[in-house]
Amino acid sequence: MDVNFNQWTKEEFLVYLMLYAANIDGKITAKEQKIICGKVGQTMYGEVFETFETHNDSVCIQNILGYKEKYLNATEDVKKIIEEMTGIFMEDGKISNTEQHILHLTEKLLNR
Repeated sequence: MDVNFNQWTKEEFLVYLMLYAANIDGKITAKEQKIICGKVGQTMYGEVFETFETHNDSVCIQNILGYKEKYLNATEDVKKIIEEMTGIFMEDGKISNTEQHILHLTEKLLNR
């Protein structure tokens, strides 16, 4: 089943955000994949990943901003996303400077 990225559910959007976070260093590790799959299951992960891997950064950011309006209306929603991203970044035991900057930029984008 293909994920229609024009009609994502909130859960699909959140998987997309987690994939974007995991891929910020150019690769999604097996540990990062396991974290995401543990939250949503292999099937949904695979479906969203198929769409995600065809998108460049510009398309990802446009999608994130577009769905932000639909699914992230409360401050608590944004806090939860930042916590999820932090968990993914911490899978190797530390948050790199790049990851820290991405967390900060993502928080700014999602709170505007």
